[in-house]
Amino acid sequence: QSTWGKKEMMKSTCVLSAHRWLLFGVMLFASCSPSLALKSLPLDGTWELRQSPPSGVEDEAIEYQQIKTGDDFYYRAQVPGYVQLDLHRTREIPGLRVDPFFRDAELAYRWVSTKSGWEYRRTVQLAESFFANQTVVLICEGIDTIANLSVNGLQVGRTSNMFRRYIFNVGPALQPGANIIVVRLASHTIHADQRATDHPIWTPVFPFKDHVGNRNFLRKAQCHFGWDWAPPLLPIGIHRSIGFLSMEAAFMKDVTIRDMQKTSSSSSSS
Repeated sequence: QSTWGKKEMMKSTCVLSAHRWLLFGVMLFASCSPSLALKSLPLDGTWELRQSPPSGVEDEAIEYQQIKTGDDFYYRAQVPGYVQLDLHRTREIPGLRVDPFFRDAELAYRWVSTKSGWEYRRTVQLAESFFANQTVVLICEGIDTIANLSVNGLQVGRTSNMFRRYIFNVGPALQPGANIIVVRLASHTIHADQRATDHPIWTPVFPFKDHVGNRNFLRKAQCHFGWDWAPPLLPIGIHRSIGFLSMEAAFMKDVTIRDMQKTSSSSSSS
């Protein structure tokens, strides 16, 4: 197994962050409270993946990598995960069979998110009982980074920050039976370069060795663009869990604990 694969496995064991434990606790509480009647449907696992080149670089991206394309062709992808890792697993694309951390192999991976967009797709079957509740939301724990999400051809949301959770109301777009969820990811550098061009004030970025793009215009881990210790791999994908949540009422999304200290004077006056 490649070094990268091992690192991803180690990363996946640590992905249960505090907010996911909180959500788990809410669901556990709901299972003991019939009045809440929360129903969750995780969408982690195997998805389909294909290239969706942005306008202006279609020929260059496809011809350079000799990647398979077409409306009916998809690679197998794992969610949570990254496009680069899925393409590495296929062993089908020239240049991506080598571990990206070996020597300067990361240069062969650079096109993945600098010249191309990507599309994740999954079809899920929903029973009539799943629609018994008033509200159904799609919870995205983390998408890296710029994405449009659609359900059965209807756009349900957008993302622009890899560090935050997104929750979208998808009830009106769902139907009993087969439902197609699509997550279309835009090229990091093309999006960031366009934002830099449109920005009224020139905002330079410190050029680390081999750095790529206007990284300061993206809410994305800056080391992904290259650092003194990090190769510019620019990972792109659905990097945390995703799933449906059906509920009859509101649910608790986050909890903030604040220490309210009282002085002796304020205590005596109260």
